[in-house]
Amino acid sequence: MTGRFLNNKLDARALYLAIIISFVSAIYAFLFILSRYYGYVEINTLDAFRRLTDNCHSAIHIAMQQESYVNFGKTETVALLHDTLNKVYLEKKHWGVYNILSARTEWKNYKVKRTVLYGTKIGGKSSVGLYLADHGHYLAVGGDTYLSGNCYLPELGARKAYIEGKSFRYRTIINGSAGRSRENLPALSATFIDRLKNNIILSDASADSIVTEKILNRNELENLFGNSTIWILSDDYLVLDKMKIKGNFIIQSQSKIIIHEDAELENVICIAPVILVRSGFEGKVQLIALDSVLVENNVILNYPSAIVGSGIGRSSVYIGIGENSRIEGCILAFAEIAENTDVQLRTESGSEVYGLVYCAGKTEHRGKLFGSMYCDKFFLQTRQGYYENHLLDAWIDPLGLEPSFAGGLIFDDTESKPVNRIIEWLE
Repeated sequence: MTGRFLNNKLDARALYLAIIISFVSAIYAFLFILSRYYGYVEINTLDAFRRLTDNCHSAIHIAMQQESYVNFGKTETVALLHDTLNKVYLEKKHWGVYNILSARTEWKNYKVKRTVLYGTKIGGKSSVGLYLADHGHYLAVGGDTYLSGNCYLPELGARKAYIEGKSFRYRTIINGSAGRSRENLPALSATFIDRLKNNIILSDASADSIVTEKILNRNELENLFGNSTIWILSDDYLVLDKMKIKGNFIIQSQSKIIIHEDAELENVICIAPVILVRSGFEGKVQLIALDSVLVENNVILNYPSAIVGSGIGRSSVYIGIGENSRIEGCILAFAEIAENTDVQLRTESGSEVYGLVYCAGKTEHRGKLFGSMYCDKFFLQTRQGYYENHLLDAWIDPLGLEPSFAGGLIFDDTESKPVNRIIEWLE
């Protein structure tokens, strides 16, 4: 009897043990199946995001190379491979001298959006170094003046000269090819000029996006480019000092804007009749002035910045770049109506410009330009006198610019078919 009782007791323990083992095994099996399921879901999610991201990138590259692919201010729908997962929505808008292109797509609960800032390729072996309009005068070069790339000069060409006690130091005047220029500079795009007007008269701004300068009382402002542009408008002059402003902002004064060295500006646009940038400032900003822009010494405007003297409704335009300042982007000086206007651009010694320079007037170039320069005529003002079409200790070298560098979309150049390049991924 005792042995039979022990056997029954052992059987009961074995049953409990079997139940526990089965329960634990079931839990492990469930966790294994659950992990496999979530692994499958994660892989599908990552694959969906990858496909959506690739579709956004593809749509951006297609639209960027075909300007007519997307109209400004409208949302265009593109089906890359004619199925739901490959449908992309594209939007394009102007941002100063550059363009912004956004692509967004979604599938089920997944959404992806990518935004780029783009412009026109400047650098490379086939780039223009200097384009000097032909007004019947030759170009005189002296001292440490260096010209390279494709240079388009007046019919009388270029000659070595003895200027201010300095003779030309090189054997060859042009380190590249020489062609003949025309009487007038290549015309700026009418579309480009119109959009500057739209910015200045606020026709691009909706009523709910305009705010007063009181918002500048905050120490830090940021607005993504996926949102509506915030337009900060003031009837009085504005001083940007001890503040950080980043992203989708346009700051406009009806009088004057002064940017101090301790302001932090990134990708914003400033518009005013007069703009002054104090010595020591460093940032990434586009400056659009109706009358004048003065950049003091030791200022750095990082790529992609821009300085525009538009002269819309004005009789004079002036842009001055101080000593040892560096500008990366575009410098444009022109008047809406060329007759009876005074347009001047000055770059002081020690200054460096990387990108595109266009002046539909008189240019005094004493610094170094790595990129392309289009100017109507040169001048040189010294203590001893005033010289026309003279360059002294000035560099113009497009080969010193990175081949991937892109400038503003300012020309309607259908003959050369300019190549658009991505400047920056904004989001």
